Amino acid sequence: MNNLTYRACKKLAERDNMTETQKNELLSSMDLFVLTKRITQDEYKELCTIMDEQKTQA
Repeated sequence: MNNLTYRACKKLAERDNMTETQKNELLSSMDLFVLTKRITQDEYKELCTIMDEQKTQA
């Protein structure tokens, strides 16, 4: 669960100043990463949760 792709995505997902376009691009990248098994389903769900939390805090 500590692979480089996951950590990079997590760092981006935790940013609170992302535009909607940047969020959509990150989600698209995460979709590809999970499909190519660069991140796990659980990591994907966690990243989506982080992004949702950032959205509600804004």
